[in-house]
Amino acid sequence: MALGALLVPFAVFLAVGIYNTFNGDCALGPEDRFGCALRQFVVTALSIIPGGVVGFMIAYWVGRRRARVS
Repeated sequence: MALGALLVPFAVFLAVGIYNTFNGDCALGPEDRFGCALRQFVVTALSIIPGGVVGFMIAYWVGRRRARVS
């Protein structure tokens, strides 16, 4: 669960950073760059909980699968 709560936000941070790099409105001025950085932070912070849920579901699925094999 903790791994999902760390990896998903990291992937989202990179994806939003790449999007901001190729999006033209993030290179217009300092105010726009601050807004883009703030948007990147907020989207990354909001992805922590869904990442934890995804990590929990994967850990639960792996744990159930291992229990059946034994």
